[in-house]
Amino acid sequence: LTLFQGLRYFKQNRVFEQIIINSKLDLDRAVERTKNQILERCFAIWKVQLKIEQQNKIINNLKAFKERQTELVTEGRLSSIDTLGTAINIKTQTIALINLKQQLSYETINLNYFLELPLIQETKLEPYKPTLAKFELTLDEYFQVEDLKNKLIILELENKVEKTQFVPSVSFYGNVGTG
Repeated sequence: LTLFQGLRYFKQNRVFEQIIINSKLDLDRAVERTKNQILERCFAIWKVQLKIEQQNKIINNLKAFKERQTELVTEGRLSSIDTLGTAINIKTQTIALINLKQQLSYETINLNYFLELPLIQETKLEPYKPTLAKFELTLDEYFQVEDLKNKLIILELENKVEKTQFVPSVSFYGNVGTG
């Protein structure tokens, strides 16, 4: 039975407590990293939504222009070959719109992954408004500094635990004889 071992167990207990604090900090860092990735996905979705709106306006304007051109063709003021360029441009813009919709679905799948939702689920985001609720993020540098502080504390405590080897220990050994 060890009676005294230079307070080794108490010091080792403090090391383990500090390691637990460091693990909680790593967990907080992972949560913040996920928040950042979710925000990046939201911004990407908002950008694509704006591009889709712009693309729809472009297509609508081109269709209105083509209608005017067809009126001019029927009046004889314009050649029908001139409308061909507009028709090709409308089809090109429609293909670009389809590509943007595919990009939107890809970004939505990424967002659903980070939110742990079914990947194919239709997720709708409200349009971006700067007056939305505040969302605070902690910079990664904060976690790096805290991690270095905790590692320094752990090293100091481990050094104290190692020093207990040089402190004399008192043990009680007992033997039971059978005769």
